[in-house]
Amino acid sequence: MQNKPSSRKEDLLDQLADLNEPIYKSMLLKDQFLTIYASRDRATARKNLHQWIVSAITSGLPAFVELGLKFFRKRHFVLNYFICNITTAISKASTTK
Repeated sequence: MQNKPSSRKEDLLDQLADLNEPIYKSMLLKDQFLTIYASRDRATARKNLHQWIVSAITSGLPAFVELGLKFFRKRHFVLNYFICNITTAISKASTTK
């Protein structure tokens, strides 16, 4: 086999895969999070948020584990968006100036 990578190249590829796994997981979690606000109703959003929280907590990525726990505690605030379709982003931004 002429195109078979050398063991050195295989080791390098394995190292790259290990380094990229957290980035890949993070990108998947980001995309999965966007499905929450793309939901058409509160019930679907609740289901998507629950799935995202479980995925974040079980991801093994410390930042996402912490974020998942925070979203679990504050999930009702996220879901309130689907009652009025407004956020508090503007009021939050004006209080930080």
